[in-house]
Amino acid sequence: MSLHIPKSIKQEFKHGMHELISFQGKERLIYVYLEPTKVGCPNCITNLVQQASTNVYNVGFIRPVNVFPGTSFQKKIYPAPFNVTSAPGVQFDPSLLNPKILTVSSCPVCDGDGILSHENKECIKGIVTIGKVGKPGFEDLSAGREDIQYTRIKTYSKNYSVCRDAKYFIIDGAKYVIEIPARLKGLGDNSLTELYILEVEVGSSISTKYNQDIRIQNTIIGQTSDQATSGTPNTPPSVPGDDIW
Repeated sequence: MSLHIPKSIKQEFKHGMHELISFQGKERLIYVYLEPTKVGCPNCITNLVQQASTNVYNVGFIRPVNVFPGTSFQKKIYPAPFNVTSAPGVQFDPSLLNPKILTVSSCPVCDGDGILSHENKECIKGIVTIGKVGKPGFEDLSAGREDIQYTRIKTYSKNYSVCRDAKYFIIDGAKYVIEIPARLKGLGDNSLTELYILEVEVGSSISTKYNQDIRIQNTIIGQTSDQATSGTPNTPPSVPGDDIW
């Protein structure tokens, strides 16, 4: 026979946990590092097989675009033609005193990587509890891992997908990775996210409810705006585009 918990009790528990997280979360900052946000370099042609630049100038790129449009780290990228004899119609960066076609061994925008990336870091609030392995439920570790220190994080349920997909965490200057994957807990509902961090890879996901969280979206699709128009050659759009050059 299952225990029926009134909805009012569930809501009271969730509200109480959120107040506790908000209060104790001020004591320690938890930095969550996700997969870096990436976008294909607009200035060169990328080898999709090698996932690197061919170091050949994209002659269709003649006016600036915004990469990562609409984000706090939006950046304007101007064409930087290289290893070509001419570049008709190119809108150079007006801050350059003597803009010209470059002769280089790799793309001057992405340095031959074929992608531009930006650190994807979030700061979340949570209750951080540091303890020793040896409590009930934590004895079964492989040889050489006995008595190592683990850390438990309790945070808001909305942070579930961020904690689940994290590459690593930084707390008080120390680096952690997931030991026990993030899980949603509560009195019969998803009141909070709990996970244990240590030195191993993140486990499999147990819920897709929070997968639309914009903080974990790192696809290169939609991360570049359309090119600036000929009427406003120095002002590319600040929204994702579908321009095909």
